[in-house]
Parts: sequence; C-alpha cells; structure tokens
Amino acid sequence: MRAAVTESGPRLLRRRDPMPRRQPRSRTLAMVARAALQATLLVGVPVGLVGWVALSGYFLVDQVTVRAGERVATSWATTALDTVQGRHILALSLDDVARPLAEHPWVASVAVTKELPRGLVVKVEEKEPLAVWQRAEQSYYLDREGAVIASTEDEELAQLLPHLIWPDGEPVPVAGSLALLEELRTLRPAWAASVRQIEILSDEDYRMALGSTPYQIIVRAGTLDGALSRLDRALQEIGDRAEEVGIVDLRLPRRVVLRTAEPTVERTNQPGPRGPVATEEG
Repeated sequence: MRAAVTESGPRLLRRRDPMPRRQPRSRTLAMVARAALQATLLVGVPVGLVGWVALSGYFLVDQVTVRAGERVATSWATTALDTVQGRHILALSLDDVARPLAEHPWVASVAVTKELPRGLVVKVEEKEPLAVWQRAEQSYYLDREGAVIASTEDEELAQLLPHLIWPDGEPVPVAGSLALLEELRTLRPAWAASVRQIEILSDEDYRMALGSTPYQIIVRAGTLDGALSRLDRALQEIGDRAEEVGIVDLRLPRRVVLRTAEPTVERTNQPGPRGPVATEEG
C-alpha cells in the first residue's frame, strides 16, 4: 500500500495586476453626457424660468382695487395710480404705489397688497377731523395733533365739530379743548352738545359759547364740577337779573364773576375779576 505524500509550508499567492482595467470608451462618454445633462437641468431651468418671469406679460399689473372712505374719492385714487398699470408686479415697490396717494390732504396712511399674478389692493385710511379752527375769515379741519387737514368746504361736517379760536399758528392745542368738552359732557351733557365755540385763552383757561345758555362761560380745565355748582347758586341769588348776564367767569376758586358786557378776554395764566362780583362764598 502506497502512502500519500503531502507537502506542508506556505502557499504561493498569485500576484494581481496593479493596473485597473480600462472602462469601455462608450461607457465613459455616457457618464460624461449624463453629468452634462444634470448640470444643464440644474442651471439652465432656473435661469430660463427667471427669464420667462421677467419677460412674460403674465405678471404685468392690469387690475388695481382701491378701498377708500368718503373724503378720498375712488376715482381720484384710481387716476393717481395709473402709472402702475402695466408695470411688473414683482419689481414694483409698494412705496412707489403709495406715494402719489399720500399727497392727498385727507390721507392718513396707505396699505398696498400684491395679489399675484397681476393685481393690487390699495387700502386708504383717512384722517379723522376732531375740531374746526376758526382763523380770521377762514376755517380749517384739525386732526388730533392740531394740524390742519383741509379747509371746511363741507359745512354739514363742520357744524358737528367744536369750533376753536386760536390766534397763533399750528399746531393748535386741540387736546386741552377736547378734554374740557369731555369733562363738560360728564357733568352737563346738554351743555356739551350745544357748545358752538371754544376760545383758547391759555394752557388751562377757555371761553365757551353755548347754544343752551344766553351767556358765555370762562372756565379753567379740571375745575368744572365745583365751578358749575357755584354758578347755579349765583344765578339763583340774582334771580331775574340773570337774563342780563353776558359772561360768567368761573376761574376763581370761591368767586363767580358776572358781566353784562362782552369785553375782550386777555390770554393769560393769571385769572382775575374784570367786572362786578355777583357772589362770593364765605
């Protein structure tokens, strides 16, 4: 019987070729073409889209909706916005749209909204007149800051607002007069509703002409409650002679000054009697 002969020891490994096999030329060209196509899609499509948006008439403004109040006519606002018609909505500045409308004296603010693809909505907020300023032969509407809005062409509206007399320029101190009216409205609603005119004598003193009383009242802001109580007692004391009263000065804390004439009231911060004292509290 023959014995099997085996060899022990390390095996010899076959050496690999260090150079990789070359890809076929057609496969390389396909990879290059695919990369070029991807680059074209990545860059070319956005550029083309931007160009279409910029040059297409699809985004040119052709509809402007204006929402205004009574003082700013819609027809006027629409005409003022003619310059935005046909402009590209994406390149249109909202400030450029609002600027022509801001020139109207009654416009307080303008809000513009873009409604793609080619519409604009313009909302106009109008100023609120709070008083009428009578100066010489002219009268003007005033806003809450005491600035002039426009002349009082609408007599119906002017009759509903308090008329202020202030000899100096703008701004007219409207706030103090309105606070005085509110104080009077709390104490004597009927009197407040009948106020025809308020002359501003100083930061605190006012002269009021009312339709519900035959006399004018000079008062100091913040003191109406006690002043009107003193006036009621004084009128009771003089009885029928109250019809002769033309001016009632209520600025002094314990005295009511009644005058039959209507002298010019000095604009001063120092009140003082300018006529006969009808009553004085002890």
